[in-house]
Amino acid sequence: MEKYAGYTREAIAVGTDMSWAFEEEGGESGDLGKYYSRGYDEIPDEDERDDYFGKNVVWYAASGKNLCRIKPEYVVATEGNIFDYSKMRAFAKLMRGEDRPVLPAPLGDVRYVTLMDVEETNRSPEDYALEEPWTTGEDDVDEYLKDKEEWLNDNWEQYLDEVGLEMPEGLDWRDNNYDEFEEQAQKVIREYMDNWAKELEKEGSGDLGQVYVSLRDGNHRAFAAKEVGERFIWVLPTDYSTPEAVAEVED
Repeated sequence: MEKYAGYTREAIAVGTDMSWAFEEEGGESGDLGKYYSRGYDEIPDEDERDDYFGKNVVWYAASGKNLCRIKPEYVVATEGNIFDYSKMRAFAKLMRGEDRPVLPAPLGDVRYVTLMDVEETNRSPEDYALEEPWTTGEDDVDEYLKDKEEWLNDNWEQYLDEVGLEMPEGLDWRDNNYDEFEEQAQKVIREYMDNWAKELEKEGSGDLGQVYVSLRDGNHRAFAAKEVGERFIWVLPTDYSTPEAVAEVED
């Protein structure tokens, strides 16, 4: 079965020896065969697989295994994954070739973006191979989630009016009861910010509620596909995926 995305260019199966696809002027040639015990010449027969056609690559899965279509900005690496950039460039060069390679679809956990995800990607977007961290749609909430204690220490006085508090007249940071007022004010502001964040999540503001995939296998070919401008990345959802998220983007 073939799943098209508006493209008709012929697809080819790629074997182990692919140095022809990666040779660079004045540089070393790449061979994906050195990264694998077998090449991609062992592709299942057409009646045993389903093909999903992109612009530069054809993804396949075993017949009956539906793939999910994910926007590139919502394809992330599992935290701590180590990339071999030479390998990723080799895949990208292969995809830029005259014919589209047929490759196994990446595997990953398909889920919805939550406040926890926004918090984690703001703390360390590089761990998820993101150019920009995900957002709630509100800069102050993003910064708050990134480091609540630091944000409260830096911004609590600016939010006194928002929560209906007022600095007691004549109160100075050197006064004995200043720390007590600051502690109580931060407690109120923390509750205000947490409730604001939950409302944004309920509304689906920013990236919240979008479907994403955290890749477990196939990072290099997935990110190569992002690099060459694929509009969507087809992925095989794991059993750890959120069923509702899978159903939303499953073909």
